[in-house]
Amino acid sequence: MEAGKLPPDFVEIYMQGLTKSEACEYEQKMIRQFNPIFNKPMGQALLKLSQEDVAIAQRFKQSQSYKEVAEAFGVSTMCMWRALNGKNKNAPND
Repeated sequence: MEAGKLPPDFVEIYMQGLTKSEACEYEQKMIRQFNPIFNKPMGQALLKLSQEDVAIAQRFKQSQSYKEVAEAFGVSTMCMWRALNGKNKNAPND
């Protein structure tokens, strides 16, 4: 950021007065439209583990730690924890 610049110099507000749900929906629309470098649209395509992977990992987790299971699947421990505890926002709702 250049010295002397403030957020109003580079932030543009597109919508106001939205509910949280409406704001999230609008944000995803804008991400899809502009395809920014640091944001990606939510969805199953971003999942690192398939539903089949998760089912297998659940069986592994009965005798191994999250870290060990994550290493076996090549993902982070937090990714594995989220997948096995239904905390992944991109996962389909059952």
